[in-house]
Amino acid sequence: MKYLVILYSFFIVSIPIYGQGNFTLSMPVIYSKVELPNNWSPPTAINRENKFNGTALGYGANVNYSFRPTTLIKNKHILMNIGVGYFTQRFNLKRPFDYDAPVQPIFYTNYYSYHCLQGLIGLAYNYSLSKNYFLTGNLSYSWLNSFQQEYTPTY
Repeated sequence: MKYLVILYSFFIVSIPIYGQGNFTLSMPVIYSKVELPNNWSPPTAINRENKFNGTALGYGANVNYSFRPTTLIKNKHILMNIGVGYFTQRFNLKRPFDYDAPVQPIFYTNYYSYHCLQGLIGLAYNYSLSKNYFLTGNLSYSWLNSFQQEYTPTY
């Protein structure tokens, strides 16, 4: 919450001071194969798998604000980007997880998911090809902060 207040304050101050900017809405989708080491089963266990394999699907929505702070950046092609968003990722991975229960010490799940807030800061370079077309390159740092994890025990 602290980061959202700082970011909102930055928007309020930067828009009137730095003038022209633009907002962008992006909806990232990421599919990947996942491999996790088995740190649950003892090495001498029967039918022990050394790694758990599965897939992951993530999706979300981001709002980015691009602007050129003239006091910091003199080149008219370079812009600064900041943004916030929501991202969720579901791991389709059968694996054990630790859940404090007096009946059974380890539970297994076929999938689990994370819900995250995302922050972004970076630089972009815009090169005009003509009046209507341009190329944009972007270098940014993005971080995820998980605020909710969901594990569904299957057995």
